[in-house]
Amino acid sequence: MERLEQLTNRQVWLITGLLAVILLVPFYVFFVAPQRQVIAQASAHIASLQQEVRENNRIARSRGELLRKNGELQKQLEDLKGQLPTDKEVESLLRAMANFAQQLGLDVRLWKRGKNVYDESGLYQRIPVDVELVGGYHHVGYFFDRISKLERIVNIDDIDMQVPKREGGGAAGAGKSGGEVVTHCQATTFGAVDPEVAKQLAEERQAKHSKSGDAGSKK
Repeated sequence: MERLEQLTNRQVWLITGLLAVILLVPFYVFFVAPQRQVIAQASAHIASLQQEVRENNRIARSRGELLRKNGELQKQLEDLKGQLPTDKEVESLLRAMANFAQQLGLDVRLWKRGKNVYDESGLYQRIPVDVELVGGYHHVGYFFDRISKLERIVNIDDIDMQVPKREGGGAAGAGKSGGEVVTHCQATTFGAVDPEVAKQLAEERQAKHSKSGDAGSKK
């Protein structure tokens, strides 16, 4: 005790500090440090989960938006398919076009419907018609103009106009005089695909894709 009483305040504080360090270091090493590591790992895991939740929410919102847009596109597609004429309606349209050409005084020498061409999508078909008209240049132009304004889409392609030769070897004028011309062209309109045909086309596409997929896997 006498020795302790002889210690200065500085020495007492130094000894007290050393004892505190001796006691606190093991406590920190064995208790505090492991707990801090556990807390750090838990915090990192929580942050990762929060990021995953945010990403899943974003995907869910995107998926919902995609589903909504897909529904709108499907509705638009059905509306457009409903506007496509049936085969009978196409026949009526073609007859009306030929009759209109005759009403204009055009000689319809050829009006031959070609083979239907089905689009790869199976949603519609192209109906080509080979046409040969003979008549006044301006009448032919008026006929094409009226065709372009029809509610149903009719494309006129491969137009070839020639002035017929007279018996004496000369050509009848076509320009300003509105002389007679022979016009060859192809008119193409579009129609709906019969449900049975559409089903068959879908099966053929599926078989083709399966075959190409098998061929690719064998390489």
